[in-house]
This record gives sequence, C-alpha cells and structure tokens, in this order.
Amino acid sequence: MIASCARRVAALFAALLFPLSAAAATQNFDFRVLIDTDNDATTGCTVATATGLFKGVEQILITRVSANGTTGTVTGVTRQICTDPIANAFSAELPVDGGGWPITMTPGGSMLVETHIPNAVVGSSPRYRLNFTVDSPLYRLIQTPTNPDGTIKDNSILKMLENSLADGILRQLHVEPEDDESIAAGLDVLKNFWRAVEETFPTAWGLKPEASRLMHGVGVVSMGFLMDAIAERYLREALPTREHFLADLAPLAELCHWTSGYWQFGVNAVRKWNELQNTAKDTRLVTNHLLYEYRRRVLEPASAEAALQRRLPLSVS
Repeated sequence: MIASCARRVAALFAALLFPLSAAAATQNFDFRVLIDTDNDATTGCTVATATGLFKGVEQILITRVSANGTTGTVTGVTRQICTDPIANAFSAELPVDGGGWPITMTPGGSMLVETHIPNAVVGSSPRYRLNFTVDSPLYRLIQTPTNPDGTIKDNSILKMLENSLADGILRQLHVEPEDDESIAAGLDVLKNFWRAVEETFPTAWGLKPEASRLMHGVGVVSMGFLMDAIAERYLREALPTREHFLADLAPLAELCHWTSGYWQFGVNAVRKWNELQNTAKDTRLVTNHLLYEYRRRVLEPASAEAALQRRLPLSVS
C-alpha cells in the first residue's frame, strides 16, 4: 500500500513538473498570452508568473488544447479583460474562436500552437508587450534540485498530493501510475483548482513563502484539503471545473490573510499572517477554519436552497 501510494504521488508530481509526462493519456492544456495593449506597465492588472510579476496586463488570451503526446487539437480560444487594476481582477472568459485546428508535436514533446486575437479587441497601439505562460499554474513554481528558484517547496506539494490520495478527490478518482486516464483526470482537477486559487488570490500568488503564506507549506497543504472538499461536492455530476472552484472559493477570499493582516480563528484565537508556520498544529488550525467556513458559507446555503426548491422541510440538527 505504501509503495503504491508513493508511485501515485511520484506520477502526479512528475506530471505537474513536466506537463506531457503522462503522454499516452489525453490531457487538456491552457496556454495564456498576457497582453499589455498600450505598452504601459503602469496601467492594467498585474499577473504573477513563474518568472515574476508581469505588470500592465489589459487582456489575457487563452488557447485551450487537447493533446496526447503525439497529436493535439485546439479546442477553443477565449480572452479575459482586466476589470479592476487595483484588485487585479479579470472578467469572465469571452469567446474568440471555437478552435478545431491541429497543433504540431515535435519529436522532443513540445507543442507548437497557433492562436489569434482580432485587432479590433486589442486596440490600435503600434506596439504591445506580451508574456507567455504554460498550462499548469504550478509550472516552474515548485522548488526542486533542477528548479532551485521555485517558490513552493516540493515537500509541500508532495504532502498535499499524499493527503488527497489517502482520503480525498485523488483517491475517489482511483489515480494509479499505470492508468494514464486516471492520471489525466487527477491532473485536470489539480490544475483547475490551483488555477482558481491563483485567480482568487492574485496578489498572494507567486511570491516567496516569507512574503505569502499561500505559497508556504501551511497554505499549500490546508488549501489541498479545501480542494478535496470542493471537489467532492461536484464529483457526483462531473469533474470539478475551474469555474466550480472559483465560485466556491469566492465566499472565502475575505477570510484569508496570506500576505498581511490577521486571521480570525475565533474570539480568542487571532494570529498575524506571518506567524503561521509549517507545523501540524498551524496547518490543522488553518484547515479546520477553511473547512468550517466553507460548510457555513457555501454548503449549508446550497443545501437550504436545494431543499427549498424541492419544497421539503429542512432538518434541524
């Protein structure tokens, strides 16, 4: 059992580091182009990337690809508009193209992807600044011997994966290293969740752990438990999407103090953001707080609404 769990963790970890490592299975990828349409870093939103903050983003072009290591197809192109530069908030995705054209796979496993955006929606500036990001929101952010500049310790990611494989969404998906389809499904959930986390907490994303507890072990592991709770809500119908995670994370955003302020864990339990440490006690404290508030703010209202729709009386506990 221990060896099997170790192999499953290793398979998922490798796939997060190297997006095409599960090459035999069909995987979905998002390629993002960050566009500074007026060539001015002082306007627009700021987006965290694996190489640092990219300022001045007015739009994000998103190209979705389905690939299996030998062939692939563009399945759609959308864009997002910076709607609040102060909060670094973007609009919902707007359609650009339905896709349908093939991509080129190189012998080394790289993907050559063609995409486009109409001139009419990016303005008339003679020069744009561009930044390109790859599919996984965790790509190049995980610190390993071959990526020493990563912001998240590999042990934090490994612990998050181990917990989910033991008693979370990855266990429910029956993820096995020899089963390419289960690895692909697990990766979809992980990428959808952490992309939603990145969009929910843009100012805390991509920073060093000492500047953001979201990138710290206590944040990564506790958010992993929240991922499992949210995913369980939707799994009976389908794999949870980025939109599912975004909707359920939104009511919790104001409670999280990753980079400043104080966490309110109770009347006599207040902790400054940078006092939280990567210990079992602090991880349990943050995890229990997030799960309690998730039940109170999301699950219980949803149950009440469902009961109302069924015209059934609510049970009183």
